[in-house]
Amino acid sequence: MGAAVAVVAPMLMGGGAMGGLMGGGLLSQVAGGLLGNLLGGASNSGGMNNIAQALQGFSPVNVLNAATNLIGTVMGGGAQQATQTLHREDGMPKFVQDAVNQAVDKILKELKKPAEGADQALGDSAQKDIQKSIDDIANKIVESVRRQMSEGTSEGGKECSGSGGAKKGAKSWLQAIAQAMGEAMGNKAAKMVELSNKLKEQSSAGGDEKAQAKSAKEMQATNAEFQAVSQEFKLLTDAFNTALKSLGEGMGTMARKQ
Repeated sequence: MGAAVAVVAPMLMGGGAMGGLMGGGLLSQVAGGLLGNLLGGASNSGGMNNIAQALQGFSPVNVLNAATNLIGTVMGGGAQQATQTLHREDGMPKFVQDAVNQAVDKILKELKKPAEGADQALGDSAQKDIQKSIDDIANKIVESVRRQMSEGTSEGGKECSGSGGAKKGAKSWLQAIAQAMGEAMGNKAAKMVELSNKLKEQSSAGGDEKAQAKSAKEMQATNAEFQAVSQEFKLLTDAFNTALKSLGEGMGTMARKQ
């Protein structure tokens, strides 16, 4: 992610060949960090230039909201794509897939922020990268669910597949999907701790004036990444809690229809 932030953040904060799209400040850093985190692994510098050009003229708030909405698109699309794969290839009941799809649609609607066209511009300029990010999330969810169902347990040792090869039920699939979502949150939390420790180390760095200037510059980049990951963690937490509530409410009703 660090390399991605190094590419995107200067474009958004006023540096680089693009001449800058937005004014300086933490808001711009967070927007750049979110975009770098979601798309940096899939984009080269040319792709980031295209994204920067597409976002030129939009306010920092709208760019941040567009990046925030993109998190929902990627995570929600990944979850829906994962359940489609699990239904098609692993025998997950259709009504479980439908429940997840409905929960995701509800989350995306509730969490969507006004971006005054910036989200559309971002989507148009990064279609391939967004799809790759969705594919990556979907693969991680599928791998996690398959691992849990194979092992027969979910978080806390709860039974997933039943004893003696019993048929996997809706509750088992729901537990495994919830655990897979929880793993995504756990990874972000671990990254926050890592970056927090890095900030502490950088703030205590000594040396001459040149070394201190270098350390200050590194701290700025680390802080931008930390704020972006923190924002992403908050969004994932909100989405995760909403998803569990929606799935819990809808699963029983949908199961009785089968």
